[in-house]
Amino acid sequence: MRQAQDGRIKKFGRKNQPVKIAARLLGIGYGLFFTLVLLSGNTLAFFHDASEVSGSITAGTWQEEWDKSSLKFINGSHEQTVNSCPPAEIAVEVNNGGSDMKGQTEYEVYFAPSGNPKKGTKVGEGKIEPILSGKTALLKFQATKAGNYKFKAYQRPGHANKYESRGELWSETVTVKCQKIAPLKEEKQQPEAENPTSPQPAQETKPEQGATRDGEQQQPEKGSEPPSVEQPVKEAQPPAGQEPETTKSQQITWSTKEEARAAEKGR
Repeated sequence: MRQAQDGRIKKFGRKNQPVKIAARLLGIGYGLFFTLVLLSGNTLAFFHDASEVSGSITAGTWQEEWDKSSLKFINGSHEQTVNSCPPAEIAVEVNNGGSDMKGQTEYEVYFAPSGNPKKGTKVGEGKIEPILSGKTALLKFQATKAGNYKFKAYQRPGHANKYESRGELWSETVTVKCQKIAPLKEEKQQPEAENPTSPQPAQETKPEQGATRDGEQQQPEKGSEPPSVEQPVKEAQPPAGQEPETTKSQQITWSTKEEARAAEKGR
């Protein structure tokens, strides 16, 4: 039986042998054909253009919840004037009418030489530290020019449950005026010229001992020595034809001498 099977294999193997040979020849032909094409043809190059993009993907973000704070400028409707030449410090007050602030917020300063500073130029900025409920903070700025200034503050994120934009508020207008006062001219004080013709106050003359008051003769007391009699002093004689001048002091001296003589005779 085994011999029968071998015979069948050999029989069918001989029948398929031409097919196997043809397949081998066909494969060798295709191989030679592609080899000749690659060797005789132009070299082909293929380029692959790709760009790399770097970034990060966040799994999820949570917006900061509004802390229920609410800022307001105290003198928002009243203008403020600072009469000082620059540099001058200006300040405004901001109050928290809501709950405690849980973080910082920002403010900016705008300037215009005249008119509304909202349409002017931004000249400064800063941070507002957390303000407790009902408390007030002072925002300061060093003004370097004369003109109008305004402070612009931002509410905390999510103010009034608006997370798409930040709420903002404006302060009153602060006007810096530089008024230079001209120095006063010192008036030269000229000494008053003495008027030679102005009357001089009369000098009181003390009466000498023995002189009378209101024409009454003073009597010497008993036991007291009589007043000494002064000898007349010879004065220079005036030239001939001119009457001698008598002064008040000479008249008083002569009257005193006469009274003294009269008192001596009465004794």
